Amino acid sequence: MEIKASLLSSLRLVLYFICVSVLSCLVFGIIYMLYNLCENMVAGQSLLFDMNLFLEGLFVVTPFVFMFGSLLMVLNLVRHPADSLAVMVVYGLISVCLWLLLIPRVVRADVALYDANAPSAVRGLPSASYFRPDGDQVFYYAKITASGDNAAANNAGTGTVTGICMDTAKNNVSDVYTFSGLELSRSHSQFTDTLIQGSLDMPPVLGILVQKFAALNVILKKCATQGRGYWLCFSSMGLALIAVFGLRYVSKWRLVNVMLAICVTIGVVVFNLQGYTSKSFISVTDAVNGVFGKIGLFKKMAAVGNLPVVFCNIIVFILLVVLGFVFELNHRKQLDPESGEMSL
Repeated sequence: MEIKASLLSSLRLVLYFICVSVLSCLVFGIIYMLYNLCENMVAGQSLLFDMNLFLEGLFVVTPFVFMFGSLLMVLNLVRHPADSLAVMVVYGLISVCLWLLLIPRVVRADVALYDANAPSAVRGLPSASYFRPDGDQVFYYAKITASGDNAAANNAGTGTVTGICMDTAKNNVSDVYTFSGLELSRSHSQFTDTLIQGSLDMPPVLGILVQKFAALNVILKKCATQGRGYWLCFSSMGLALIAVFGLRYVSKWRLVNVMLAICVTIGVVVFNLQGYTSKSFISVTDAVNGVFGKIGLFKKMAAVGNLPVVFCNIIVFILLVVLGFVFELNHRKQLDPESGEMSL
């Protein structure tokens, strides 16, 4: 019975991971597609499903979903405890396969398929017959004419405008005048239409978060495409994230375990991101790599990796594994003081 229950728990964990990962990739892929479409949408235009942007979004978000795969499984195991060696083995195999096989393959496929000619929604001209505020002025575009006679000129986002302007800068009294042939240059904003930007522009905190993920995506692509050594050094972050498994039984309160697992995971990711992007940390990395690069054992690693980050990730991994064993033994003693044996 114990073996059967253990196998069922392992199978449940695998199915849970597959279902949650697929659903997460689909949801975030659709969000990626919709936001990119909205960046190029103008008032009065409808959104249409774009398969190219959706597939690009899948390749962008899938590595991040897999990166947090260990956390997803840990959260499930906190909610549905399964004290068996089989579950631990399945958890470890899935996590190792994610970091050594799936993530680098998806990233390299993303680079091969989309980096050179990434699909993007067509950026055209703002639509006419809408009022658009711009500082102390409000513009009404009655007619917009693209520069040139072909679609390429229209897609460049430049043209001439005829319409009305209301200037409210003078003592709150509107000064209304008409204009014709005013050049409409392409917007430097990520949005084509200021009306759309006013509705969908990201809050500052969310914008910073997206920027950090974009920076991490650049690091992913660099490490995955420059060779196995670079990726193995970067995958040391995966070791630290996998070891979050040891935080399942820190407290009797499951919410505490959940919050601790999430905080440690975020801390590991943020530390690694800083280690690869912070200028002050890069100077430390160069100094440490220079010292260890003279030692035969670390010479190759220093040439392809960020040694301070790698060492810190390994230390975190060892620390979490040791703490995990301590918490696991304490948990088993609380359940059955007379038996601390692990079921198969």
